[in-house]
Amino acid sequence: MIKQELKEVIKKELVGVSYVCDNCKKEEESKKIPEGWVSFMSGHDEWGNDSCDSVEYLDLCSAECYIEKLNELYNDNKDYKTFEIKGDLTILFIKKLLTLIKEL
Repeated sequence: MIKQELKEVIKKELVGVSYVCDNCKKEEESKKIPEGWVSFMSGHDEWGNDSCDSVEYLDLCSAECYIEKLNELYNDNKDYKTFEIKGDLTILFIKKLLTLIKEL
C-alpha cells in the first residue's frame, strides 16, 4: 500500500505566448494561431527512419509568406519524390492565395 498525502506542488512549464512567422519573422501575441495565419507540416520519407529529420512544422502569417515558403521548400526538396505538405487552409486564406497567384 502507498500512503498518500495532499501537498501543494509548484510546477513550471513552457507555454506558448506568441506566434512567429517562419518566413518574415513577424510576431503576434496569441496562445492559439492568429486569424489569417496558416500552420502546416512538410517532409518526406526517403531516408527511412531518418526521414523524421526532414519534418518541419511551420506557421506563416500571410498568403505572401506562404508562397515564398512554398517556393523555398520546393527548391530544397524537388529531388524527393515523396515530399509533401500537410495542413489546413481556411477558405479566406485560399481566396488570398488565389488572388496572389492570379497576379503573378
